[in-house]
Amino acid sequence: MTKAKSMKLEVIRNKIDILDGKLLRLIKRRMILVQKISDVKKAGKIKLEDKKREKEILSKIKYQANSLAMDKAFVTEIFRLLINQSKKIQNETV
Repeated sequence: MTKAKSMKLEVIRNKIDILDGKLLRLIKRRMILVQKISDVKKAGKIKLEDKKREKEILSKIKYQANSLAMDKAFVTEIFRLLINQSKKIQNETV
């Protein structure tokens, strides 16, 4: 690989690293909001698991993924992981 190509690759990788950091901060913000939802549910004696809400989220995400020409299965898997982690957080705070 030439030095110019190597430098170009490094620039692109740095951009990915920046995006990864932003993604992590957004996920952290989401988990903070999940904790707040858990507090509201706990105070209101509301059931933690909401399958209807999960279906709404996944449906909306699939639509958005499709409009962005992204792989719906990939995006759905990511959001299933987020939802599962959210439920874990909510169950830990009960």
